[in-house]
Amino acid sequence: GSSRGSTRACSRTWTEVAELLSSVLGDPEGDSGLGFGRRAFLKLGAAGLIAAAGGSVWWARQRGVFGVGAGPAYEPWEAFSGLLEGEWSGDPGLAMATGAVLAASPHNSQPWVLRLEPGRIEILADLARNLGPVDPFLRELFMAQGCALENLEVTAAGIGVPVSVAILPDPDDLRLAAVATWDPEEVEARADADPAFRAIPHRRTDRGPYDVGRRVPEGLLEEWVGLAAREEGVTLRWIREGEEKRRFGDLIIEATEAAVLDRESGEVTARWLRTDPVEIQRERDGLTLDGQGLGALTVALVKMLPGPSRTRMEEGWLEATRDLQVPTADLFGVLAVEDPDDRRAQIATGRAWQRIHLAATASGVSLHPMNQIPERVGREQALGVEPSFGPALEAWVPGRSGLLCFRAGYGSKPTPPSPRRGASQVLVG
Repeated sequence: GSSRGSTRACSRTWTEVAELLSSVLGDPEGDSGLGFGRRAFLKLGAAGLIAAAGGSVWWARQRGVFGVGAGPAYEPWEAFSGLLEGEWSGDPGLAMATGAVLAASPHNSQPWVLRLEPGRIEILADLARNLGPVDPFLRELFMAQGCALENLEVTAAGIGVPVSVAILPDPDDLRLAAVATWDPEEVEARADADPAFRAIPHRRTDRGPYDVGRRVPEGLLEEWVGLAAREEGVTLRWIREGEEKRRFGDLIIEATEAAVLDRESGEVTARWLRTDPVEIQRERDGLTLDGQGLGALTVALVKMLPGPSRTRMEEGWLEATRDLQVPTADLFGVLAVEDPDDRRAQIATGRAWQRIHLAATASGVSLHPMNQIPERVGREQALGVEPSFGPALEAWVPGRSGLLCFRAGYGSKPTPPSPRRGASQVLVG
């Protein structure tokens, strides 16, 4: 490996390796996320990483151990940061698309296409990016359209362009989720950017541990209930205290266990997991190891080794859910509607989720969708089996259907950005 670069470059890389090891060897006791106790894992892993680095520092670079969040797959986040400083081409539609593509979506599937015309931009569902048995009724896919729409509108307001929005404007084309129109002659003077606009390039899904010693203020929770209620028919239910919280956490774990045992669902999830740096830069979507909330050393070791098996990754997901994510959550939330198969309700739920997530980001609060329960509800309905998770979830939102479950709290470490297809990759027309 050292023969591939100069002595200076090699020395610099060894420094990076040393800094990486020193930063993680002090991690507290706990699970590594891969099925070993953390302390035992670190002893084995540190030796393995040092040996691997000694054999080929070049390989570590090739596997993306260094430079997390760098490369073309992450440039859309920087592109939006330029909008905050007024650095844009003057084309409002392109600016709106730059914001829309940074919205939340299931498995970071980014299931949208944008059609741009003068004074008009359309958001169309990309059905080829569906999650199959994980989302058999496309509920999450259409929630993603709502997330993109919310980002689009927030961006439009941030650059001073008043827009009119129509939801599902064509009953004969349900792929057309929304249309935003504006008069190019009515661009307003740019006002002070609101917190939601400034939060767009910083929004992350934080799957790591949360600070169990900090509680989200009640005032923020009440505010976010109001943000959800701005969408007709959408309600937000918080689950925070005592036995109720424990039982809800147990239900999330139970749903995760069911998903792990479901081979068809597992195959879909595996297709959206990106472990190869070349694939990440090419596809610019999906779930990466860097975004799974694992420790730095664990991620480095997994990257250095051949691709982990699907079984090992599923076990790691279950362990992280059971031992890390559920126990450290300050509280859980459920966004619910009356009819889970109403496309308008799905889009409205996505808008509410994106709005809440931007508000949380602006307030320094971490959010993490943990939608295993609603996904199992849909899976049971698709299979026609005796419902289990549906009645269990309805106990928390009587008379309604939970479309999105999530946890909230204060993150204990920074979360890297997810790969993104930029506006040029999703624009048509």
